[in-house]
Amino acid sequence: MSKLLRIFYQDYETTYGHGSRHINGYAILTTAAEVYIDRMPELAETEGNVVRYRLLDVLVELEKSELMRSENGLRYYLTNLGYAEASKSRWRRFLDYWNNNPGLNTVIAILSMVISGISMWVAVLALNKPGS
Repeated sequence: MSKLLRIFYQDYETTYGHGSRHINGYAILTTAAEVYIDRMPELAETEGNVVRYRLLDVLVELEKSELMRSENGLRYYLTNLGYAEASKSRWRRFLDYWNNNPGLNTVIAILSMVISGISMWVAVLALNKPGS
């Protein structure tokens, strides 16, 4: 889902450049699934001789997440939130992941505390050695 959003963002940037000032001018048509298949083959489901494109399904999910908006269900547009989400760098997405998962931060804090305790114990042993 976010991969397709980034594809839309890349196409938008290619057409209009950086910035969301033309965001309402870049439409994604629900009938244009073939355009995105090369870059995202998982949009096509094949059963025997029948190919079903999942572009509309993904667009509806993005709309429910408020990352895209639709016009009569035929055209979809990036929202400002969708543009901001798609334009995030890999580093920014990593930071957002860590900020939204405080349990991982707790593990890191406990690990840091254990390492600090071990280094304090080694320091105490070194200072208590005879001849120091």
